Amino acid sequence: MTKLEQFKRHLRPGQVYRRQELAQWSRAVDRHLKQLVDDGTLTKLAGGLYAYPRQTVFGKAPAEDGTLVGSFLKGDRFLLASPSAYNSLGVGTTQLYNKTVVYNRKRHGEFVLGGRAFDFRVKPDFPKKLTDEFLLVDLVNNVDSLAESRNEVLDRVKQRAPSFDTTRLERAVRSYGNMRTKRFFTEAFKTSMTAPRLKAAGERRPSRERSMSKREVEELVLATTNAPYKRSITAAELSRGLASGKSEPWTVHVATFFTDVKLELILKFAQMHGISKRALASTYRAMKATTGEANPALETVLG
Repeated sequence: MTKLEQFKRHLRPGQVYRRQELAQWSRAVDRHLKQLVDDGTLTKLAGGLYAYPRQTVFGKAPAEDGTLVGSFLKGDRFLLASPSAYNSLGVGTTQLYNKTVVYNRKRHGEFVLGGRAFDFRVKPDFPKKLTDEFLLVDLVNNVDSLAESRNEVLDRVKQRAPSFDTTRLERAVRSYGNMRTKRFFTEAFKTSMTAPRLKAAGERRPSRERSMSKREVEELVLATTNAPYKRSITAAELSRGLASGKSEPWTVHVATFFTDVKLELILKFAQMHGISKRALASTYRAMKATTGEANPALETVLG
């Protein structure tokens, strides 16, 4: 048996492999990969990414999206979605979109894998599988990017919201909605049903009779910033990240701080920790470029 044949024995139809994974089975991995691509055994999907297609009666079957994305991200913590899925919600959307959105915590940007376009978006939190409640919240998060009339779609969302499970929808808004989406659903619930308790801890207002102490501000900020995650950032770590512009390894926490914490608390936290407006704006722009998350109200203040 040749070295190439020995190498092929490790491959399984329908799987996607990274070069470094395949290197464990060959001391001449690049030569063997070229040979297998040339003879049609493997398909090169992207730099360092290869698929071993399954053979069917109709020919070679491409790798499934989940398998492809999992190999690209080196893990299974992601969610595949598409704006086309909004059409099932009954809110008037009908457009079909030729792209797949990948919510994840590692990569951000558009990538072509195996001839298919994927829009990778870093998101602080997302469910393990698609639900109608998540899709409704996600639609409102992304309503400005849809082909349909923004106002007409939002009006229909308000009409449809009462037909959803209140508890599940409340949880989805709290966990996955951006600041604007949370405000939208708060108003929608007020006019259509008994308003659930959607206000995050960061939105609780202390008594107006006195100013907040530094400790109170930190507690309110961290309650919202850490709410979606098992791992918690401290006030000192958050302050260092905001001042230096280096959010790693707390990128998702910094994104949550900028998008979910109440505006007045964002500014007060920065002021109390001696973070200049210029430094805060720089870190915000870096976070926005990395994750795609945005806070228009904060951008107005920061300039």
